[in-house]
Parts: sequence; structure tokens; C-alpha cells
Amino acid sequence: MKLRAGEVEVEATIAVGPSSGASPVQEVTFSGSVTIVFDIETGSNLQFVTRASSPEAAYINEYESDVWLMGDIKARFRTWAVWQEWFRNGQDNVNSMAVTYKKLLSRRLVHGGLTFTNVDLGDIIWGLIAHTQALPGGNLGITKGATTTTGVVVTREYKEGENIGSLADNEDEMGIWWAIDENRVYTAGSLASKPFVGAPLHLGANVSELQRASGSDFANAVYGDADDSVTTGVWKEAVDVATDPRGRWELAQGWPTVQLQATLNERTAGFLHDSGITVAHWNVEMEPSRWLTDSRIMPGDHCTLVVPRSLAAPIGAPTERIAVQVTQISVNIDDAGGLGVKAVVQEQPGVALPT
Repeated sequence: MKLRAGEVEVEATIAVGPSSGASPVQEVTFSGSVTIVFDIETGSNLQFVTRASSPEAAYINEYESDVWLMGDIKARFRTWAVWQEWFRNGQDNVNSMAVTYKKLLSRRLVHGGLTFTNVDLGDIIWGLIAHTQALPGGNLGITKGATTTTGVVVTREYKEGENIGSLADNEDEMGIWWAIDENRVYTAGSLASKPFVGAPLHLGANVSELQRASGSDFANAVYGDADDSVTTGVWKEAVDVATDPRGRWELAQGWPTVQLQATLNERTAGFLHDSGITVAHWNVEMEPSRWLTDSRIMPGDHCTLVVPRSLAAPIGAPTERIAVQVTQISVNIDDAGGLGVKAVVQEQPGVALPT
């Protein structure tokens, strides 16, 4: 399949096969559109349609089959849901939704409880993955990569029955990222270390539409609580809360299964950090040909956004360029291979622009 955007074309292949295999066995042909959503926090998903009479349909089984995205964009997914449609004209479609291996961890739980004392978060998340993979039937084929150090050393205690995917996703508040790639290799690191990628996002150049949405979840004072039988609720405030021209804005967050005071303190501090920087996010309609070439941004990447001159300035002096971080990319491919790309980026006022 060719992805087309103006005069730019790239190859992309979707194929299926047993999840136990190292590679797919059958390429997918399409009768409808394909949608792929890449998300930094929750993982990614892919949806596609094919004919029930096609050779690939025999390999599409809920929970069992894997889907490979190959070519210029690479990812590996597990089939999560399949539904079928029949029409009067005899058309018979199979609709499939598949998720990345990161998202599969939302269907795994802690067994017997786990404790990590003064351990890097990258190794803690790997410990959760290794824990579930050691269970009968639990091996997902995920291996540990060479880069897993986040620089955030913490103590964590997890109770039996807690959701492993949620536990790992919660650590995003600590300023880290983690991923499982198309080869099922786990890696992790600091969000701050993510490089600036691609040409600056500029309306009229590599961007066709921009929308700035103010963050309704801004707070400069937050309260965190956990299991109140063994912990005490914590208030955290921004250092400039007394002089901030916006005044005081408060939010609360709870982690009912957390039983260590140190973990509660760290989570609340991370919650304050996230609440303080999510001043606004931008919805970006990319020019597809530029995304395929010099503006290939993906979740986690930093990039520069050129601010429209007519922006109603937020708090502080208006600026021509700002640092943003990509949180989501949505790719839609129509039945002719035409491409549409949308991005969600979040302002990062604490990140210096490249010189």
C-alpha cells in the first residue's frame, strides 16, 4: 500500500499472523479506511477493514492474532476486538481493532504484592512486566532493551490485584516515558531528554490548521491522598503561588492503593508539576506531505511551534516561538491511500528552545 500526500509517496504494509510468530504470514488488503492513533501515555491502537472472503481474514482472531505495521512507519499490535458486517449487496466486511503491547498491560494484574526499594522507575516498570510475564500463559515476548534508565529513583509498594498498565502509566507524572517497540523491546527514559524533532510547526508551511485549547486542569496548589490508614494527605504548592497573577487554583488527586508515605509525596509532587505546566495544548492539522518528510513528529518528541501573531496572549509576554511536546498523533488512511495526520502537542514553558 502506498501512502499518498501530494507528490510524496511512501510504502506502508499492514499484515497479520499468529502472535507466537516473529513475523506476519499474510498481507492485508483493504476495502475501507485505516486509523492509527499513537499516544504517549496509553499506547497506540489501529483499526482497519478487510473483506471476509480475503485470505487474511483467516488469520484475524480476537486476542490471538498480531498485526504488523511495516514500511516507513513501524509498530506491532495485538488484535483486541473483531466485528463483522453483512450487507444486502453481498458485501461482507471484517472490522478489526488492535492495540500495542503497551496497552495489553492494562489487562494484567499484580499477584501477591510487590515492593521496590530505591529503584530507578525504568527498572520498576520492567519489574512489573517481568512479574506478569513469569505467570502461567503470561509471556508476551517482551524483552528489556539497553536504554531503561530514567534518572528517577523511588520506592514503590504494590498490592495484589492492582492493574499493571495503570501503575506504569501513573509514573508519567514523574516526568518519564516508556515504550514497547515493534520488536517487543521495552525501553524507558526521561521526558526531558527527548530531542527536538522536525521543522518548526508553522501555520501555512507544514501545518494547515491550528487550535489552541486552554488547559482547564491548571493548578498551582494540589492535594494528594492515599490509603489513610497508613499515610497522611499531602499539600504541594508552586513556589510562586503567592505572587502568581492568576491567583490560587487547586486540584486534588487520590491513589487509594498507595501505602507508602514517600510514594504519596512523590506522586503529589508530580501531580503539581503536571498541573502547573499544562497551561494549554494545541490541536495541529499537519500537511501530510511534510509529516512524511521533514516534519515526522511522534509522541514524546519536542518540537518548536511558531505562534500565530494574532494569538490573544496568555499570562506573561507573548512570544514568537514556544517549545511543545507531542502527546498524540492520529493517522487516517483512506481506501485510496490518501493520508490525513493530526497531532496534539502540549506547551512546555520550562523547556529551552534549541539555538
